[in-house]
Amino acid sequence: MARNLTHVWLLQARLRALSPIHVGGMGGDASADLALARDGAGQVYIPSTALVGVIRRDLECLDTDACDRLFGYQDSELPSRGSASPASTPWTQGWASYVRVKDATISSDAILEIRDGILMDRESGSAADDFLYSRQVVAAGAVIDLNIEVEVPVSCKRWKRAGRLSPPDAALAEKEIPRLASRLLRDGLTVG
Repeated sequence: MARNLTHVWLLQARLRALSPIHVGGMGGDASADLALARDGAGQVYIPSTALVGVIRRDLECLDTDACDRLFGYQDSELPSRGSASPASTPWTQGWASYVRVKDATISSDAILEIRDGILMDRESGSAADDFLYSRQVVAAGAVIDLNIEVEVPVSCKRWKRAGRLSPPDAALAEKEIPRLASRLLRDGLTVG
């Protein structure tokens, strides 16, 4: 079932890495033990799953209810599967996210570096024997293109009647989406 939307906001930002980035991926690179994530075309990227949690965490600090409206939520009071009949468990106790974060592409001219690391022996507190590894990182200064879509649904009266948190409507979107955009552009994203 498709959602009934009034419009979709598209937020686009170009971020610059202030420190080296490593998002590991499958496959390998002959020059490093821990390779970077790459898409099907071989381009280094940051998966959306690595970004959405960071964005949500930053926004929850501003306003938890608004964050739940945009990113969705599931009521913690929901019964477990099979413990209640569908008629006694209304589906209105949560919804999926109205925010879609796309995979972030890293500029093709970004400098890739190899960093070496060692495994520490916890008992001796010194480097473990015969365990040196290398990982590939994107150097500081790389440009990252970020694309976020925010769906704004048609307001539903049943949410207001139920007295529950309601999904984002046009009024909330007019307030929260610009705040999201300005927060991203002003502060950037802090991972770690």
